Amino acid sequence: MSNLTDFFGGNGQTRKMTVLTSGTSWSVPANLVDGLVSVTMIGGGQAQRYVSISDWTAGQGGSVVTEYLLAVTAGGSVSYAIGAAGTGVIAAAGSSTTFGAITAVGGGITASPYKAVGARGGISTVGSTNGQIGAGKYGCYGRVSGGGGIMLGGTFYGTGGGAGAATAQYQPTAGAIYLQWVEQIA
Repeated sequence: MSNLTDFFGGNGQTRKMTVLTSGTSWSVPANLVDGLVSVTMIGGGQAQRYVSISDWTAGQGGSVVTEYLLAVTAGGSVSYAIGAAGTGVIAAAGSSTTFGAITAVGGGITASPYKAVGARGGISTVGSTNGQIGAGKYGCYGRVSGGGGIMLGGTFYGTGGGAGAATAQYQPTAGAIYLQWVEQIA
């Protein structure tokens, strides 16, 4: 890539993008320009811990890798795994999302090669039906926010599970991978 503006297309080139939410292998386009793909991804969100109406904690969101420029081979393929959301009401960790050698750690996983984790969920106060609000998509009276998450194409990914007075649980979400690249127009 001769300069950053080349990444956005022009001069017989077009920018492409996709969101990966399933599968295990991405086929690199044969007409990829300069052998680079921009990778944004998130690990699966952690499930909430719910014991009773006054004893619950929202789950942690998955960690996020943002716009990482990865060198790939045109016409080749890249293996990946989408991090699953944690399940149940016992604060099960979400699993990590990987793309090639890059990893976005799942929510609730303490060992991270990048030392970055998603936002923590809110925590209840014993004897109260309303907890502190976390940094996630659930943030209103009567329930506690799950942590973290990102929105891609109008859908939240990697959010931690919420918990609160209205119901025993709000489900965490799985991870995702968002790719951007430039192709030569034939």
